[in-house]
Amino acid sequence: MLNESRFIIDLGNPFTIKFITEILTLGIILTLAIYHFIIYLGRIKHRQEKYNLYFSIFAFSTGLFVLVNSVLFNFIFKNTFDFFMPSTEALLITLMFFSISNYLVLLIEKLNKIKKIIDILNIMMFISVILTFFIFIKGYDWYIKHLFIFAVIIVALCYIVFFVLIIIHIIKYKLYRNLNTHLVLLGFIIILFYLIIKKLLISINAVNYFFGNSLTIGFAIFIFAYVLAKKFNNEYHSLEELKDNLENKVDQRTKELTDAYTKIESVNNQKTNFFVNLAHETKTPLTLIQNYLNLYIKKYGSNEEVEIIKYNINKLTDDMVNFLDTQKIEQGKEFYNHDQVTDISTLLKNIVPIYKSYANNKKIELSSQIEDGCFLKSDPQAINRVINNLVSNAIKFTDKNGNIDIKLESNNKKIILSVKDTGIGIDDNQIENIFKPYYQINHEKQNYQGIGMGLYITYKIVEELNGKIEVISNLSQGTLFNIYFNKEEKIFTDTKNEYSLEINILNPLNLKNVNETYNKIKKNILIVEDNQQLLNYLLIELSEQYNIFTASNGSDGLNKLSIIPHPHCIISDIMMDKMNGVEFFENISKNEMFNSIPFIFITAKSFIDDKITQISKGAIDYITKPFNIDVLKAKISSIIKHSDTLRKSVIKSNIDLLTKHLNSNENNYNNEKTEIFNRFESKCKEYNITERQKEILTLINQGLEYKEIGEKLEISTKTVIRHIQNLFEKTNVHTKLELINIFFR
Repeated sequence: MLNESRFIIDLGNPFTIKFITEILTLGIILTLAIYHFIIYLGRIKHRQEKYNLYFSIFAFSTGLFVLVNSVLFNFIFKNTFDFFMPSTEALLITLMFFSISNYLVLLIEKLNKIKKIIDILNIMMFISVILTFFIFIKGYDWYIKHLFIFAVIIVALCYIVFFVLIIIHIIKYKLYRNLNTHLVLLGFIIILFYLIIKKLLISINAVNYFFGNSLTIGFAIFIFAYVLAKKFNNEYHSLEELKDNLENKVDQRTKELTDAYTKIESVNNQKTNFFVNLAHETKTPLTLIQNYLNLYIKKYGSNEEVEIIKYNINKLTDDMVNFLDTQKIEQGKEFYNHDQVTDISTLLKNIVPIYKSYANNKKIELSSQIEDGCFLKSDPQAINRVINNLVSNAIKFTDKNGNIDIKLESNNKKIILSVKDTGIGIDDNQIENIFKPYYQINHEKQNYQGIGMGLYITYKIVEELNGKIEVISNLSQGTLFNIYFNKEEKIFTDTKNEYSLEINILNPLNLKNVNETYNKIKKNILIVEDNQQLLNYLLIELSEQYNIFTASNGSDGLNKLSIIPHPHCIISDIMMDKMNGVEFFENISKNEMFNSIPFIFITAKSFIDDKITQISKGAIDYITKPFNIDVLKAKISSIIKHSDTLRKSVIKSNIDLLTKHLNSNENNYNNEKTEIFNRFESKCKEYNITERQKEILTLINQGLEYKEIGEKLEISTKTVIRHIQNLFEKTNVHTKLELINIFFR
């Protein structure tokens, strides 16, 4: 029952000061208890980290102990709670011991080795709690008289034994150099004196001056809280240090791995570049071998041995081209120009007969169903490559008396190209890998050679065209490849047979002597090539139709231009010593006398970006090694024909313009003629033109070439060129058209 007396606050009264001190201490202790319990809840997943839980229990039980011994509590429950005080205090002291002992086991290094002894002490502490229940059996006075001193002794023994164990442990493991150890001992001593000595003094009715003050226990709580905070702070800094060290190690390891990767990549690149260069260098000999064998076959016919040579050279060429194209794909190089529209129907019709002949040699029946008018946006060479890889594989993996069916059809949006064979088929677990680079299908007891890049290149081409490729195959039954292309609107196209595949190839032939007599009727071609065998081969092949002049490099080519008749076309390799093909072309482009000559690059390099760069510099066309001589001949003929047409058109335009001017007024014809002649003479006098140069100017105005001017005036072409260069210098112009404008218009 509550006491009705008023509690008056008097700051001059010692009890009032004690009351305020207890309230402040109690508030701080309970705040710490709640704070650390919340921290524990936040870290509850870390089951081993129970520092905060035990400290929270210790602070909470200590706070309650301070509360039940406070002035306010005694004032409110005066003489009404005495009966329960022994049990309450015993329970709180036991909780305090349990929590502080477990807290210190976690806090002090290796203290968990005496955990069993600590558990026994906790049991003894619980016995002291049980003794307090005799109050309810025998009464409060009987308990105070007979058992209270035993309960105090048990508590004192437990705390003192625990304290001694801590001291021994610290000495044994040399932990006394740690500041935290000293602070823990200080805090525990304060708790020990506060609880035990206070009770002992009460039991003998002695006065307690210091340890009765709640600030004492508050100070002990503060020490334990500080040690815990310091521990967390040290752990945080340790984690930060570990993190920094780990990051440094990761950075160091990453750098080591990066350096190792760079080194490996460099070695791989060196190896790849070596093989790429080797493959490029192989193109020229292959071109010679192929074309000389063609010459041999045309002259002497073919036989089984020649066909074997032809087949194996073709295989070597295909493998080399596939290898180079795979390297280009992996480097992100583009080597097809898909800004074209290809008539795949015509292309396929031109190619199929070649494969039929090849299939017949293996006793394989090859049939085709080709829908007309199928157009798609693609480089014809790319589509040819796709067809080549699929049909070649079908023939390769189909046995004697097998069948191959090639089908081309379309719907509203798609073109479907199908190649079906009755060959050995592909195992299900290999189908998903057949489009990977260098992957070779494993067929037991078969000898199907290759380097595993044909289908990879096919897949990449179809992917570039936003198409789709699917494979249906069963072992021993055959394989079906379906390729879906986007359909393009029908437009005019001229897909020629030059894209068809040469399936068989060849071996060298002895060089024949070439009649180097100059023929005025033939067109002139300058060939600049550093490979003497290829140069001689081109000389043999082209000399029947053209006057051929040769040079071994760009520098030699420039010298030849000044002494040979004006060329109608220049053919040049790119990779040459002294002066390469690009430098040679740039020098020609700067010379007005030669910059209009059609130019063809012949080279092992076949990247699209190279082509774009050189086209932007004015080159007319390209042909890449290995090449078919008939394709080169067709290019030369087309280019010269186009150049002649353009030249004649310009001359006709000038003549028409002059004729129109002269005939504008027939009545004044003689006056006009006299006026033009007078203007011509005036300009010649103004620029100090010689009589020979006047003759040359007149013939230029008539549309004659340098060689024709030389023949007309019975002087060498070199002399004509020298006079024209002198005319350019005198008039400060750079073209023949500008000369005509100055002297005749």
